[in-house]
Amino acid sequence: MKPETTAGQKISLVLLGLVTGLLLIEGGLRLAGRALLLAQEHRNRAALAAAGGYRILCLGESTTQGQWPPFLEAALNSGAVKTRFTVIDEGRGGTNTDAILASVEAHIEKYRPDMVVAMMGINDQGALHLPAEARAASGAEKFFRSLKVYKLFRFLFHASFRAEGWKEPAERPLRAELPAPRPLRRTAAMNELENALRKDPADASAGAALGWLYLRKYYSQEAADQFREVLRTSPGDPAARAGLGWTYLERGDFRRAEEEFDAVLAAKPSADMALAGLARVCLQRDDFVCAQERFATALRINPDNTLARAWLGRAYMKQDRFAAAEEQFERAVRQDPENDTAHVGLAWILQRRGRLAAAEEHFRAALRSAPLTEAHIGLGQIYLKWEQPRQAREQFLAALAAEPGNDTAYNALLSLGDAKGTVGEYSGGYRQVTARNYRALKALLDRKKIRLVCVQYPMRSVTALRNMLGGSEDGVIFVDNEKSFAEAVEKEGRRAYFKDMFGGNFGHCTPKGNALLGGNIAKAILGAVPGKSD
Repeated sequence: MKPETTAGQKISLVLLGLVTGLLLIEGGLRLAGRALLLAQEHRNRAALAAAGGYRILCLGESTTQGQWPPFLEAALNSGAVKTRFTVIDEGRGGTNTDAILASVEAHIEKYRPDMVVAMMGINDQGALHLPAEARAASGAEKFFRSLKVYKLFRFLFHASFRAEGWKEPAERPLRAELPAPRPLRRTAAMNELENALRKDPADASAGAALGWLYLRKYYSQEAADQFREVLRTSPGDPAARAGLGWTYLERGDFRRAEEEFDAVLAAKPSADMALAGLARVCLQRDDFVCAQERFATALRINPDNTLARAWLGRAYMKQDRFAAAEEQFERAVRQDPENDTAHVGLAWILQRRGRLAAAEEHFRAALRSAPLTEAHIGLGQIYLKWEQPRQAREQFLAALAAEPGNDTAYNALLSLGDAKGTVGEYSGGYRQVTARNYRALKALLDRKKIRLVCVQYPMRSVTALRNMLGGSEDGVIFVDNEKSFAEAVEKEGRRAYFKDMFGGNFGHCTPKGNALLGGNIAKAILGAVPGKSD
């Protein structure tokens, strides 16, 4: 007699079948991805073999890989131009700007491009077309999230709701409501130092002090110019060179900052501001042991270095050591009542404890120095808890004015009822990580004397892309794909230009959409590269 299958055995068989099916899908997705990469590599090798004239390296995600680069090359070489263009496609489906930036130097070494075209950021953590997700806590969870099956089902599940909930961008632009750019506000100390420099332009001490004063007030460009002027007349001046390193920190260029600090310490190991700067580089890498050791060394050399003390407090905060952080912030504020970094850190701790009035006072104290994004966001959150939406909105708008593309301010404005497109007119939904990596890419290409082309996604405002670069857009070619796509879609419908709408108001392009995208990029490039016909 044939034994009867139990309920438990049936469940086990079903689960085994599901697991086997998922493994087969995972394997198929990985094989398909590998095949796509091999085909792409073959095309790039063929392009290199036939290379001549002007080489263009294309970076991006699945909206780039195997999409618009061939159309770009065809458009560039179809006109009456003297230059022959070779376009290399290094787009990667599912990637993000961290991974793109990490691979850029290897691509440059391999392809030796004259120009880099980047359309990136849509896959960065927190992008609005992706579901919100907390950071993975365990190794097993990280492994599960790395599976392509997980990413596929997570995206499809979220996209099914996004497709129904998307609204067209609003007519009213947010940028008109934002405060005007902050002019340089002169202080008595600035005037005194400038007078000293007029009497003695070679006074390196006064020059470096003026640079640090600009930097403390968050006039990064003025500070950098001043430090460079000091170094022009006094090469190797430790205060100026350390200050220049700190301006790089403020711009997110940690590599160049580290180079400056290393150079200072090689000549003067007791330079406490250079040590504190290197500690910040360690902190950026989440190397807390290195950060704490270097902050502590800087404070042993100079106990009055309140900037190092405030950032040591930040290091403790990142490790959830709030009592230790609070002690450092309080000491820094007692030593220097104008230390905005310490005021902001202390305000966050007080806000976390529910002491909102005290937190508001410290955020306000920080804002007396400069329009700090964090302080505006903190105040906005406090006003939300106090049910004061108008005041909260003002603070979030001010945060976007100080840092275009700030994701926290952006999402807070959405929660207050601002249409996605309204906020998008200014920030475009860019995450902080996207802005940081675009700036780092620009800085890297500047060092290598390679021209950068920044391409905005279809249907989105190029103004957001310009604002996100935060003043480092000199020499950049920007490509606007908003008006041309909007007009084309209005005339022929979305399906003529997009295969899907995964990005909300745009998606992966059809051949027709890629031809339009490639043509727009070609027009922008042809207006800026050598060899163009008149």
